[in-house]
Amino acid sequence: MKLVSRILLVLFLFQTSSSFACSCKKMKDVKTEFERSDIVFVGKVVSKEIIEIEHDNKMYSFHKYEIKAYKAYKGTFDDRIITILTIAHVGACRANFEIDSNYILYGFKNNLWSHYGEYDYSEPQTYWTSRCHRNRKYSKEEIEAIEKIAN
Repeated sequence: MKLVSRILLVLFLFQTSSSFACSCKKMKDVKTEFERSDIVFVGKVVSKEIIEIEHDNKMYSFHKYEIKAYKAYKGTFDDRIITILTIAHVGACRANFEIDSNYILYGFKNNLWSHYGEYDYSEPQTYWTSRCHRNRKYSKEEIEAIEKIAN
Protein backbone atom coordinates (compact mmCIF):
# COMPACT_ATOMS: atom_id res chain seq x y z
CA MET A 1 0.00 0.00 0.00
CA LYS A 2 2.83 2.39 0.85
CA LEU A 3 4.52 1.63 -2.45
CA VAL A 4 1.34 2.37 -4.41
CA SER A 5 0.86 5.63 -2.52
CA ARG A 6 4.44 6.68 -3.24
CA ILE A 7 4.11 5.86 -6.93
CA LEU A 8 0.88 7.84 -7.15
CA LEU A 9 2.50 10.77 -5.35
CA VAL A 10 5.47 10.79 -7.72
CA LEU A 11 3.18 10.60 -10.76
CA PHE A 12 1.06 13.43 -9.40
CA LEU A 13 4.10 15.62 -8.75
CA PHE A 14 5.52 14.90 -12.19
CA GLN A 15 2.21 15.74 -13.85
CA THR A 16 1.83 18.94 -11.80
CA SER A 17 5.36 20.17 -12.46
CA SER A 18 5.19 19.45 -16.17
CA SER A 19 1.90 21.28 -16.53
CA PHE A 20 3.58 24.47 -15.29
CA ALA A 21 6.81 23.98 -17.21
CA CYS A 22 8.28 26.76 -19.25
CA SER A 23 7.78 26.09 -22.93
CA CYS A 24 9.97 28.45 -24.92
CA LYS A 25 9.91 27.90 -28.62
CA LYS A 26 13.24 27.86 -30.40
CA MET A 27 15.48 30.74 -29.27
CA LYS A 28 15.21 33.68 -31.65
CA ASP A 29 18.27 34.67 -33.64
CA VAL A 30 20.08 37.91 -32.72
CA LYS A 31 18.46 39.96 -35.51
CA THR A 32 14.91 38.88 -34.67
CA GLU A 33 15.38 39.39 -30.92
CA PHE A 34 17.03 42.77 -31.47
CA GLU A 35 14.20 43.97 -33.73
CA ARG A 36 11.40 42.92 -31.36
CA SER A 37 13.08 44.27 -28.20
CA ASP A 38 12.51 47.79 -26.89
CA ILE A 39 15.98 47.95 -25.36
CA VAL A 40 19.16 45.94 -25.83
CA PHE A 41 22.02 46.78 -23.50
CA VAL A 42 25.00 45.56 -21.53
CA GLY A 43 24.99 45.95 -17.78
CA LYS A 44 25.97 44.59 -14.40
CA VAL A 45 23.37 43.22 -11.98
CA VAL A 46 23.60 45.24 -8.77
CA SER A 47 20.54 44.04 -6.85
CA LYS A 48 17.64 41.60 -6.81
CA GLU A 49 14.38 41.78 -4.90
CA ILE A 50 11.12 39.85 -4.98
CA ILE A 51 8.00 41.95 -5.38
CA GLU A 52 4.41 40.78 -4.93
CA ILE A 53 1.44 41.86 -7.00
CA GLU A 54 -2.12 41.07 -5.95
CA HIS A 55 -4.73 40.37 -8.59
CA ASP A 56 -8.14 38.70 -8.13
CA ASN A 57 -7.26 37.80 -4.52
CA LYS A 58 -4.12 35.97 -5.64
CA MET A 59 -0.52 37.00 -5.08
CA TYR A 60 1.98 36.81 -7.92
CA SER A 61 5.71 37.10 -7.40
CA PHE A 62 8.16 38.83 -9.69
CA HIS A 63 11.93 39.24 -9.51
CA LYS A 64 13.03 42.84 -9.78
CA TYR A 65 16.65 43.32 -10.84
CA GLU A 66 18.51 46.62 -10.80
CA ILE A 67 21.08 46.71 -13.60
CA LYS A 68 23.89 49.25 -13.93
CA ALA A 69 23.83 49.89 -17.67
CA TYR A 70 27.11 50.41 -19.50
CA LYS A 71 26.05 50.60 -23.13
CA ALA A 72 22.74 50.59 -24.99
CA TYR A 73 22.61 49.12 -28.49
CA LYS A 74 18.90 49.83 -28.85
CA GLY A 75 16.80 52.24 -26.83
CA THR A 76 18.04 54.93 -24.51
CA PHE A 77 18.33 55.39 -20.80
CA ASP A 78 18.35 58.61 -18.78
CA ASP A 79 19.75 56.98 -15.68
CA ARG A 80 22.43 54.31 -15.60
CA ILE A 81 20.18 52.05 -13.47
CA ILE A 82 17.64 50.03 -15.44
CA THR A 83 15.02 47.85 -13.78
CA ILE A 84 14.35 44.43 -15.25
CA LEU A 85 11.27 42.47 -14.13
CA THR A 86 10.70 38.76 -14.68
CA ILE A 87 8.14 36.38 -13.27
CA ALA A 88 9.46 34.63 -10.15
CA HIS A 89 8.10 31.14 -10.84
CA VAL A 90 10.77 29.10 -12.62
CA GLY A 91 8.13 27.09 -14.46
CA ALA A 92 6.82 30.29 -16.02
CA CYS A 93 10.07 31.05 -17.85
CA ARG A 94 11.74 33.15 -15.18
CA ALA A 95 15.02 34.73 -16.21
CA ASN A 96 17.69 34.33 -13.55
CA PHE A 97 20.62 36.71 -13.18
CA GLU A 98 23.56 36.62 -10.77
CA ILE A 99 24.49 39.67 -8.70
CA ASP A 100 27.79 41.30 -9.82
CA SER A 101 27.72 39.57 -13.22
CA ASN A 102 27.67 41.33 -16.59
CA TYR A 103 24.88 40.49 -19.03
CA ILE A 104 23.58 41.34 -22.45
CA LEU A 105 19.89 42.01 -21.86
CA TYR A 106 16.90 42.23 -24.18
CA GLY A 107 14.04 44.14 -22.57
CA PHE A 108 10.41 44.80 -23.41
CA LYS A 109 8.21 47.69 -22.34
CA ASN A 110 4.64 46.95 -21.24
CA ASN A 111 2.41 43.95 -21.82
CA LEU A 112 4.63 41.00 -20.81
CA TRP A 113 2.49 39.45 -18.06
CA SER A 114 0.38 42.59 -17.72
CA HIS A 115 -2.63 40.35 -17.06
CA TYR A 116 -1.25 39.67 -13.56
CA GLY A 117 -2.77 42.80 -12.14
CA GLU A 118 -2.64 46.49 -11.53
CA TYR A 119 0.97 47.55 -11.73
CA ASP A 120 2.61 50.63 -13.11
CA TYR A 121 4.20 49.10 -16.19
CA SER A 122 5.02 52.54 -17.48
CA GLU A 123 7.66 53.20 -14.84
CA PRO A 124 10.65 54.87 -16.45
CA GLN A 125 13.67 52.67 -17.02
CA THR A 126 11.62 49.49 -16.34
CA TYR A 127 11.51 46.58 -18.76
CA TRP A 128 10.35 42.95 -18.77
CA THR A 129 12.17 39.85 -19.91
CA SER A 130 12.10 36.07 -19.55
CA ARG A 131 14.22 32.98 -20.04
CA CYS A 132 12.79 32.72 -23.57
CA HIS A 133 14.74 35.78 -24.71
CA ARG A 134 18.41 36.00 -25.67
CA ASN A 135 19.60 37.37 -22.30
CA ARG A 136 23.04 35.95 -21.52
CA LYS A 137 26.23 36.62 -19.70
CA TYR A 138 28.49 39.01 -21.55
CA SER A 139 29.77 37.42 -24.74
CA LYS A 140 32.04 39.04 -27.31
CA GLU A 141 30.41 36.97 -30.07
CA GLU A 142 26.91 38.18 -29.14
CA ILE A 143 28.12 41.80 -29.00
CA GLU A 144 29.71 41.49 -32.45
CA ALA A 145 26.43 40.16 -33.86
CA ILE A 146 24.46 42.97 -32.18
CA GLU A 147 26.86 45.63 -33.45
CA LYS A 148 26.37 44.43 -37.04
CA ILE A 149 22.61 44.93 -36.67
CA ALA A 150 22.68 48.13 -34.62
CA ASN A 151 24.97 50.02 -37.02
